[in-house]
Amino acid sequence: MTVYVLTDATIGQSCELVDLKTRDFGTLPDKDWVLRGLDERGGTRQEIHQHMWDYVGYHQDMNEKYGEITENEIKCESYRMDDAEVILIAYGYVSRMAKGAVDLAREEGLKVGLLRPITLWPFPTNVLRELSLQAHHILVVEHSSGLLVEDVECALQGKVPVHLLGIWGTHRRDSSGIIYPERIVEEIKQLEG
Repeated sequence: MTVYVLTDATIGQSCELVDLKTRDFGTLPDKDWVLRGLDERGGTRQEIHQHMWDYVGYHQDMNEKYGEITENEIKCESYRMDDAEVILIAYGYVSRMAKGAVDLAREEGLKVGLLRPITLWPFPTNVLRELSLQAHHILVVEHSSGLLVEDVECALQGKVPVHLLGIWGTHRRDSSGIIYPERIVEEIKQLEG
């Protein structure tokens, strides 16, 4: 399975101390899909026979595989979501800023929480739907013009208003502009106003 690391340019160009922990992923599964050549097959030749492809069976297998991935591979983190009426959704460096914004907003009495997707596929749709039952607004904060917001809108299907604070919401208009927690809190106040 292909693994994508969800990050952004700001994190990619940042430097900080990290405590790396060793993880044991166990042994890798056999690669029975690999073409090994004539030597691996004892010098025998294999022939391809023309027959009807099991199209429906293939799709059933893929459906089962994707179902298993959806069941086991969704990863996300929630922060201060117990009574959140505004849910921030962010990843990358912006999730750190959003976490700071949650704390600032809570100090001001606003009921705000954060959902940070760690995997984008499969998207944590059911987690988001469950958390959004109490929400008045969803604010997607991302350092782009709105890519994650589309997944959020698709997941919620119009049940909760979804808003975007994107790259246009930075404090500075130059290319190094960062979305700071204070700017996120301003946006939250406008939504709750």
